[in-house]
Amino acid sequence: MDQDEVIIPKKRLRAAEQKIKCIICGENAQQVELTSPKDAGSWQTLLRAAEVKNFTPIINLSVSENEVPKYIFYHRQCRSTFTLKKSIDAILKQQEEPNKMCSDDRRKSQRQFTGI
Repeated sequence: MDQDEVIIPKKRLRAAEQKIKCIICGENAQQVELTSPKDAGSWQTLLRAAEVKNFTPIINLSVSENEVPKYIFYHRQCRSTFTLKKSIDAILKQQEEPNKMCSDDRRKSQRQFTGI
């Protein structure tokens, strides 16, 4: 055995090779490929996006507003696309539009009949 060779105990090796599921895409990945919320603000952003999209796997993990749940993992790219402000705003706008559009409230043409 060389002096530069590092020996990893079997328990640590198994933990590093353990597959964990991304809560957003559902794909199994190694723990080193996944991340978790770093603070309450990060969790709030993820939870708000889940509530807007009605994504129950994340909503069900919510314990309290300021408490970040343990054992929630996701790919950074999955979180990035899931919490994209532009898509969240588009969903919110779609949810508002059916409430605004009633048969009487529809825009009427402003064109005037000229009689020609």
